[in-house]
Amino acid sequence: MNILNIAIACMTETFNGTFIDHYIPNYENKYYGTQEGKELYIKLLQDFQSKGFTHVLYEGYELMIIQDFIRVVAQPSTSPLQVEE
Repeated sequence: MNILNIAIACMTETFNGTFIDHYIPNYENKYYGTQEGKELYIKLLQDFQSKGFTHVLYEGYELMIIQDFIRVVAQPSTSPLQVEE
């Protein structure tokens, strides 16, 4: 089992200790809360999955299979990354 740890730090997310802006430049200022940001976030998760990560441990939630976590993020009504109207 290879676990991707996603935590909240300094009002942003970290992926195994690395800030999201490292993977998606300017994410917090430009993309957070947008449809494009959501798509980039999902693509990032899929990239981690292709590198062999099988599970996600998102701060405050139970351990999930990474594909299930991607499905949750993709659903507008249950996503922790709500798109602003």
